[in-house]
Amino acid sequence: MVRTVREQVRLALQELRQTVAALRTPPEADLPLPRALTRLAEEFEKATGLPVHCALPERVPPLPPAVRVTLYRAAQEALTNVQRHAQARQVWLTLQVDDRSVTLEVRDDGRGLPPEPEHRGFGLRGLRERAVQLGGDLRLASTPNKAPG
Repeated sequence: MVRTVREQVRLALQELRQTVAALRTPPEADLPLPRALTRLAEEFEKATGLPVHCALPERVPPLPPAVRVTLYRAAQEALTNVQRHAQARQVWLTLQVDDRSVTLEVRDDGRGLPPEPEHRGFGLRGLRERAVQLGGDLRLASTPNKAPG
């Protein structure tokens, strides 16, 4: 029993360290947002083998640093959730910018969201809170096993 508890504590500490490291400003913070998202998608593909189809504008108007980091973190959290939970074969990452808004959309062809996904962990809840602080919102939708299109 002591061995099991030690292993659980070790795993919890490892996850906590990963979370703290992830909260630091990403090295991509100095890159233009489309390039940072492209690099994130490439690293995700390399790590997971899941193809990420990116539709990103070449240029994005200047955004406040908090908005850029929040969009990057949202993409990062979404990709992490796809890898951990979706059992997907492909992912689509889209960034749209117009005069009044910036929209980041991450879709996959996996099994869909569980009921009340924001109550199952801190990731989605934290993203929603951050989006609201910046005057935005977070929307979740689920269409299991359906590729976007």
